Amino acid sequence: MPAHYLTLRATIDKYDTVTIEGTNNASTFDLKVPKGIDLADDIAATLNVGQGNVYRDTYAVLTNDRGCVVKVGDGTFMIPWQRITDVVAQLRA
Repeated sequence: MPAHYLTLRATIDKYDTVTIEGTNNASTFDLKVPKGIDLADDIAATLNVGQGNVYRDTYAVLTNDRGCVVKVGDGTFMIPWQRITDVVAQLRA
């Protein structure tokens, strides 16, 4: 999963399913996160110094040196550090 996107968009539907979608020059990548009502808070928490990984029933938010990775089953989506506040704002809008 690339860490450099031309666009990065996050939405939540009325069933609390979050869709994170990124595009680069060649492809579009997306990840659906069921029961993602707390995902914005969990992603935002990764900006806190010393914050560990977050594990929920349907997803995990894992930190690494490039940002955070949202993991659902076998699917993952990398959110670079510089894009985390944008994603959080989109989900909270």
